[in-house]
Amino acid sequence: MINFLRRTKYRWQPDLAASVTYWSVTYSVLFLSLIFTLERTHIYWVSFVVFFVFLVLFYIGCQRYFYFNEYNELVSSGLSKRHRGKFAVNDLRKVYVSKAGIKLVSPIWEKGEIFHMRSWRKNAFVQAILEHEEFCGRIEYVDELYL
Repeated sequence: MINFLRRTKYRWQPDLAASVTYWSVTYSVLFLSLIFTLERTHIYWVSFVVFFVFLVLFYIGCQRYFYFNEYNELVSSGLSKRHRGKFAVNDLRKVYVSKAGIKLVSPIWEKGEIFHMRSWRKNAFVQAILEHEEFCGRIEYVDELYL
């Protein structure tokens, strides 16, 4: 959870394979930049360009989060269009909660969409959903999440 201008952001990651692949590529670019830096004894502009690419990838990777706006809507921000969306809290039909993350079923995600979160972020997110009076869906605790 990150509070930014009185808006709490609940960070999430996509499925495990995509997360591992994305962050491995991102940190590989960082190490490539460090290798370029150590290969030369003077300032090398290619290492700065590669490091800038790392910073861009890192920033994009940190832009996956949920927040509730002032109109009692749940807003999902992410890199792909599949994970982006905005809908009213009362449109949220089901929330499946497991050890690894949550699955939301809503008008945007008819079959549900899985979001992996750390346990303390997940618990805070579920608590925030329960605090909204407009929420009329169900919260189910399950062992594993399936699409």
